[in-house]
Parts: sequence; C-alpha cells; structure tokens
Amino acid sequence: MTIPQFRSLLIASLVLGLAAGFFDTVFPSAVPEALLQADTADNANLSMSTPMLAFFMLVVLIGVVGYIAAFIGLFRFRPWAPRFAIFSTVLLILIMPVMEASVSSGWASALTELSSTLWGVVLAVVYFSPLKEKFIASRLEHETTSQETAIIKNLAHPGKRFQGQFIDGLIAYVLGIVLFYLLDMFIGREPAFYSGVAIGVIYFLLSDSLPNGQSIGKKLLNIKVVDKETMKSCSFLQSFLRNVTFPLGIFDWVPIFFGIHRRLGDFIASTIVVKNVR
Repeated sequence: MTIPQFRSLLIASLVLGLAAGFFDTVFPSAVPEALLQADTADNANLSMSTPMLAFFMLVVLIGVVGYIAAFIGLFRFRPWAPRFAIFSTVLLILIMPVMEASVSSGWASALTELSSTLWGVVLAVVYFSPLKEKFIASRLEHETTSQETAIIKNLAHPGKRFQGQFIDGLIAYVLGIVLFYLLDMFIGREPAFYSGVAIGVIYFLLSDSLPNGQSIGKKLLNIKVVDKETMKSCSFLQSFLRNVTFPLGIFDWVPIFFGIHRRLGDFIASTIVVKNVR
C-alpha cells in the first residue's frame, strides 16, 4: 500500500464515521417515530446519576482527544501515533457496555460498520504491512541529537512535577469551593456547585498556558511547560491536551519513567517540563 492510499483509507474512515453520526439528524424520517419515542422513554428510566454521567463524559472526552491525536499522528506518520490509535480504540470500546441503548437507521448502522472496518484495516496496515517501516523511520529521524541531550539534562525532576500538579489540583479545588460558597447565596446550591466545578476544572486544564508556561504550582517550584520542538511556552490547546489525561492516574504517569520522561498527556500535546533557568 502506498502512502496516498493509506491516507485516503484513514480519511475515508473518519468521513464515514462522521456521516454515520449525522445521518439520522439530517434524515430524521429514516427512523420511525414510534421507535424514537420508545427509545426516549427507555433511556429516561436508565439515566445515570450526575457524578457517573460526569465521569462518563470525561472518559469519552479523553477517548475522543486520543482519537484525534492518533488520526493526526497517523496521517503525518509520527512514531507515537500507532500507540495512541490503540489506546483510544480500546478506551472507546471499553465504555460502550455502559452507554445507554440507542436507535439508529439501517443506513447509519451501515456507515458505522464501514467506518469501523476501515479503521481496523488502518490499524492492521500500521502494524503488519511494509508501511510500518515509515513509522520506524520517523522514529529514527527523531532519535536523540546533541540539542535533545541538552534538553534532557534540563528536564524537571518527576518529583517536582508531581508536587506541581498536586499544588495546582489543590488550587483548583479551593477555587471551586470558594466560588461555590460565594454563588450559593445568589443563584442557588446546584447552579453554584456546577459553576464551582467548572471553574476548578478550567483552571486545572488551562493552568500550564499561564505566562512562561508556568501554572501557579510550577511557578512556585521554578519549572515550566514548553513545546518539545520549538521550546516556546505551552499554549492553551497544549495545556488542555496534556492535562485532560489526568483522570487516567497512574496510566498517565507511567511513561514519565522512561526515555525523555514525558507523561501520556505530554505525548499528546508535544510538550516537555523543564527547569526554569534564569
């Protein structure tokens, strides 16, 4: 298989998946009204609790972000992309058993099956065809250079990184609590609760995009987050991508003890954490 053919296969899988998701919205008559009403009534009886729904949505978000990162990486033949493709695929499969039942038309189901089949072919090509050498070659091109050796020497210690994330998590929690008590007097307990949670989560996700790539915790510990290639301060998008994997816990941190000492989130965002040398 040639590179253009592989990329066409990859794009076709994405396009068919998107078409499946929107087909029944664009053509509502494809699903009988009686089935839609029965589906709505059934799901109303099986609705998740608010904490469970929030956790579920977070896991879905991580899976979707992983898929997007994998898609871009596979298209550009990045060496880390095959691992992300497997990670996002397994994660999305694991959450399917707890998803609510849904009704879809035959056309939407057919498009979904085609998209999934093509994605499976993509994974097979990546791991079992001669094209896998392209990813290996890409890895060799990114092997350690003298510049990267200097970067490695300047990497922040994992202990400091953990302390910084703990401090930022504590700050996010305090922000949420304070906002909750302030808003509780004006808008009611439930809206105040969700507002507090939202502010805490937003701070935690975007904190590494504060000036110089330093969240409050990292500033206190004199470390910062930078782009791995350009060494520029972490952007809003990179901060979101590297912190959205936090709920994975130990699975997010395991890679930090190998190679260039990067969390799973760092691989997705293409970032590293270094000492703030003045």
